[in-house]
Amino acid sequence: MYKSIYKLIIINLIVFSISFSKDFTERDLEMESYKAVSWMQNSSEYKLLCNQAFNIAKDNLNKIKKENKGKMAVIVDLDETMLDNTPYAAWRIYSGNGFSSDTWSEWVAAKEAKAIPGAVEFSKYVKKLGMDIIYISNRSEKELKDTMLNMKKLGFSQVDKNHIFLKTTSSDKTSRREYIEKLGYNIVMLIGDQLSDFSNIFYNVSNETRNSLVIKNKNMFGNNWIVIPNPSYGDFESKGISNEFYVKITGESTSNYEKSKLREYSLNIWDGE
Repeated sequence: MYKSIYKLIIINLIVFSISFSKDFTERDLEMESYKAVSWMQNSSEYKLLCNQAFNIAKDNLNKIKKENKGKMAVIVDLDETMLDNTPYAAWRIYSGNGFSSDTWSEWVAAKEAKAIPGAVEFSKYVKKLGMDIIYISNRSEKELKDTMLNMKKLGFSQVDKNHIFLKTTSSDKTSRREYIEKLGYNIVMLIGDQLSDFSNIFYNVSNETRNSLVIKNKNMFGNNWIVIPNPSYGDFESKGISNEFYVKITGESTSNYEKSKLREYSLNIWDGE
């Protein structure tokens, strides 16, 4: 009972929050990512999980190599899959600035991203097997030069314009994956930190739909689809929590204060008894 009452109070706060939101700053919202970013930067468990994912991918590719012939491609995302952007996330927390394309481009131009644990070694292993590693990212095409310089500095393999496909118009990666297939490649594996990195069935859909699709496709994960952990941001919030509740009720975009309250509302809360 208490749980239902508590959630009802939160709903009312979300819908009638204009007067409260003035004192809730961008930095207040960014601070809510503090622990997730800290975990990614400092925990041994995060490094272990990344290496574990790439180790599984290597083992699976060995089996795939024996069972397939012809041109084979492994498609990987870049940000929080191969490249670590947590210093930019940490800067946002301490500066009180939310994400913007301008500051993101400045971060990319700095070429200071490090490699996700195990990522460079994996890229080299793909090449060793005679396969191509294809990087498909929603970084802007104008960031291609700086992205390539950063990746080359880190030692990634096959860093050239024939292996990197950045965003031109749509964030949906389907057309780029289809283009790779038209080049004669058999896409044998996909690796990413967001479900939309694997298939357009996950693109711009509700969390309820995402959850059901994960169950339907569970046999793909850990085999041809490999997930890299990323608790700091994701479609589950931008395409899920906010759209599913606030936008549907009010028809308006979500303020920082409302985003914070939506996160709270989405929690499965013990009633204390």
